[in-house]
Amino acid sequence: MTFLVTAQQNIKRLIDFFRLVIRQSLKDNILNSASGLVYSTLLAMVPALTFLFTFFNTFGVLEPLISFMTEWFTELAGEEAGGQLMTLLNQYTRNATSLGVVGLVSFLFTMVLLIN
Repeated sequence: MTFLVTAQQNIKRLIDFFRLVIRQSLKDNILNSASGLVYSTLLAMVPALTFLFTFFNTFGVLEPLISFMTEWFTELAGEEAGGQLMTLLNQYTRNATSLGVVGLVSFLFTMVLLIN
């Protein structure tokens, strides 16, 4: 009999806990906070990728990385979509590697500000 009473009390506590979590989530407007966090993270990825591509190009590691990504995109998205993705990536890489030191530092600064 005590086991049944204990189980009922634990279930009631669990239900109360979930009610509290849902109520607090709605009060704190958690969906808007999450969407803002996703937006700023995705926005910060552009300068991060630019910085990484420029960094890899400086040390001559960019070409093997692009060949690996070509194979990976082709397997992942198919021949036609993978080719389109690689065309866009090659254009992006050409633009990213033509940045100067000032552009690279500004992208790094922007990336840090967007992540924080």
